[in-house]
This record gives sequence, C-alpha cells and structure tokens, in this order.
Amino acid sequence: MIYLLMSIVCNTYLVLMFQVFKRLGIPSLPAIIINYFTCVATGILFYGRLPELAVLLHAPWLWIALVLGCSFVFFFNLMAWITTHIGMTVTSVAGKISMVIPVCAAIVLYGDRPGGWQVLALLLAFPAVVCSSLKKEKTPEAPRIYLLAPLLLFVGSGMNDTLVKYAETQQLPAQDFPLFNMVMFTAAFFAGSLFFVVKRKTASTPLSGKLLLGGVLLGIPNFLSMQFLLLALNRAGWKSSVVFPLNNVGIVLLTALSAYLLFKEKLSPLNLTGLLLSVVCITLMLWGGM
Repeated sequence: MIYLLMSIVCNTYLVLMFQVFKRLGIPSLPAIIINYFTCVATGILFYGRLPELAVLLHAPWLWIALVLGCSFVFFFNLMAWITTHIGMTVTSVAGKISMVIPVCAAIVLYGDRPGGWQVLALLLAFPAVVCSSLKKEKTPEAPRIYLLAPLLLFVGSGMNDTLVKYAETQQLPAQDFPLFNMVMFTAAFFAGSLFFVVKRKTASTPLSGKLLLGGVLLGIPNFLSMQFLLLALNRAGWKSSVVFPLNNVGIVLLTALSAYLLFKEKLSPLNLTGLLLSVVCITLMLWGGM
C-alpha cells in the first residue's frame, strides 16, 4: 500500500512542478532534459552500479524501455504545455483516465473479459476527458487545441501504461526494475537532447542554476514515480485492474485539490462535470476489477 501512496504523491508532484516552472520562468524543454539525466543518475544509485552492455543487449525488455523513453519526451512536454495553458486538473484527468486503454488492450491481447461496470467505465472515459478539457475562449481556434492536446495525452498515456504492464507481466523481473527505468530514461535523455538541438533552442536558453535545480527537483520524483508504480504492481497483491484505478483516482483527486489550494485554479461547471465523470469512471473500473 505504501508503494501505491508514494506513486500517487510523486505523480501529483510532477504536475504541480510544471505550474511552478511557469511562475518562475523556467523553460520546460531544457528542464525536462535535465530531469531525464537526473533520472538516469538516480537509477544508477538504485541499481548500485553501472549496467553491463552485454546484459542490456540480451534483455528481452530492452525494446520496450527504448520505445517508452522516446515517447516520454513528447508526452512529458505535452503534459507541461497542457498544465501551463489549460490547467493541472485537465492534465491529470487526461493522463490518468487513460487507464481504459490498457484495459482494452488486456481484452484484446490476453482475452480478459470486462464486467458490466468496466464496460460502463469505458463508455464514460471519452466524455470525461472532453468535459474536463473544454474552455470558454474568444478565438475559434483555441477550443480545438484545448480539446486535441488532452485527447492526445489520453491516448499516449494509455499506450505507455499498456507497455509498462506488458513489460512487468511478461519479461521484467523485479530485480531489474531500476535497470529498466535507467535504460528508459537514458533513451528519453538522448531523444530529448536531439529534439532540443533540432529546434535550435540552445543559444536562446542559457544554463542557469534555477534551470538546473528545477530539472533535478523534477527528475528524482519522476524516477521514483515509475519505480513505485512497478513495485505496487509487483508486490501489492492486487490485480493491475485494481492498482491502476486506485493509483489514477488518487492522482486525479490530489491534483485537483492541490491545484485549488495552491494555485486557485478555477473550473467551470462543465470542467467539474468532467472531473466527476473521471472519478466515477475510475471508481467503476476499480469496482469491476475487484
């Protein structure tokens, strides 16, 4: 249970940090790259030594870690954009209600049969993301962006969760969790650095103490969030259909409460409806998985 609680706290912290970056004027992309370097360093401390190349090349989960690492760069930046432009609650809802995607994958890949409650939860997922994301704006283009970005995060987070669960159940022993995370974040660091160079941001973003500190303060909890989730899936004694909903509903509620108390984030009645639907959706998924 402690691993699950720590996963909830770390994931909520990540969303809050992007709002802090906005207020302190810290550019998100270079901070995210430093964050991934910090994740790698944290992984080495957890693993206790540098990994052997021969071991990595023969690891059956290597391709999963590399794919996840590269995808994290895009979706972590997308999460930062949504947090600063739309809101922390929207980021949390879009990212965490995406658990319906690994559930659907389990139905297709493993032959799992969803119960009636889970089917209802699947039907509620899409309107929950839409309602929580829509904003009243004067320009006609803004609502399209505000809807497309959370939907993209919804799909991407769901795909990543599916890969994480596949790695944990099929190919990844518990003792390799730190090594898996280290490889994944190393891939994210190099992919993010390449993306940064291509965008030619180097000259316009000087390296500062504030930027370095922000990346480090983002990186350590980022590594721990994945480590705690894998440990919760492996040791909690619950099925993933219970762990994921508990984890996600905790993150959605804690993020919404933190956004209101710390940043006075306001939600429209439609947004509140979306938040309520997301909680109902995740609760039904949990109920159906027990």
